[in-house]
Amino acid sequence: AYRRSYVELRPGEVLVIFSDGVTERLSDPDTEFGTDGLVNLVQGLLDKSAQEIIDIIMTEVIVTPIDIRLIIIK
Repeated sequence: AYRRSYVELRPGEVLVIFSDGVTERLSDPDTEFGTDGLVNLVQGLLDKSAQEIIDIIMTEVIVTPIDIRLIIIK
């Protein structure tokens, strides 16, 4: 079951919605990217557009098109 929530974004803030397929991908052959890796990456991209953030995340994580869901809202 889902709960309804409301989030108010201020200028410069970013909301990242993702499936575990993003954070479980390997950033190198032996290490999961993880939530901390995603947070650190996004924090360095706050000046980018939503599409640029998605593009950078997808290139930073070794990705196959299976089980990847990523939404960026600015």
